[in-house]
Amino acid sequence: MKKLYIFLVFLLFCTGCAAQTENMEKMGKTETADNVLSVETETENEQEEIVKEELTMDKIKLLAEKEELYLQDLLVWEGLQESSLSGISEKHYYYTVLEENKEYRLDFSTRQDGQLGFVRLVDMQTMLSIDIRTGNIEHLLCNEVLMEDYLTFAFPEEILVEDYDLYAGHFGGCSLTFVDESGTVPCGGIYILNGDRVSPSIVSGEMLAVAHYDNNIYHSEKERLSIEQCPALLTVMSVEEENGESTQYYSVYFAQESDFYCYNLRLRADLFTKEAVIEIAQTVQFADIH
Repeated sequence: MKKLYIFLVFLLFCTGCAAQTENMEKMGKTETADNVLSVETETENEQEEIVKEELTMDKIKLLAEKEELYLQDLLVWEGLQESSLSGISEKHYYYTVLEENKEYRLDFSTRQDGQLGFVRLVDMQTMLSIDIRTGNIEHLLCNEVLMEDYLTFAFPEEILVEDYDLYAGHFGGCSLTFVDESGTVPCGGIYILNGDRVSPSIVSGEMLAVAHYDNNIYHSEKERLSIEQCPALLTVMSVEEENGESTQYYSVYFAQESDFYCYNLRLRADLFTKEAVIEIAQTVQFADIH
């Protein structure tokens, strides 16, 4: 009987130890969970306290040097504003930057697929602008934007390329002047156009058509061109002038399917043959917009 009593006491003692051990393990787990929750809460609070950096001209210069620029590179700075030009298919944003007491704006757009459209630095005093992906924003800071920042042609010596004009085309351009012994006469131009407005139709590396993008411009006799640099299309362009008269041009459009910009070379049909315009178009060289 005595042995049975001792056994029952021992059994009760072991049961009590096991319960105490279980309670200690539960307390330990609860304390660990509380610690983890505390760490996670602190981490969340730290993330909330992160302050975005101000976008400066030096940072824009670094963005301009990137081999490839993406939308996420442009959304991380303090002061991002959405422009009133935003629509369903395209969003427009901008930052305001002060440099040497001058106001600049980094103006950019993004399409529905998340791809960048233009990324232009604008001098708000002169409204001169340049796409920073050309890597030539120093030209803007010195008021020396050139057509060569975008593309060049090997023109015959009788064609004079005038200075870059920010009001030409949609994003700038320059006039062309024909020079001979009798004097000079305007003969055409080179223009940087909004690819979304021109909507070049490119299929299998060939440009098939362009849209009717301005009220005073009409196209006929479209012909696909084999240009090494990019898809191109030749049209006979009729431009209605302010005096009501129309001028005909041989017009060549250049565009890459992935590029926001579409470029246009036009030369007067009464001064140049179609063959001469095609020969000039074949010499096009594009600056690297990365």
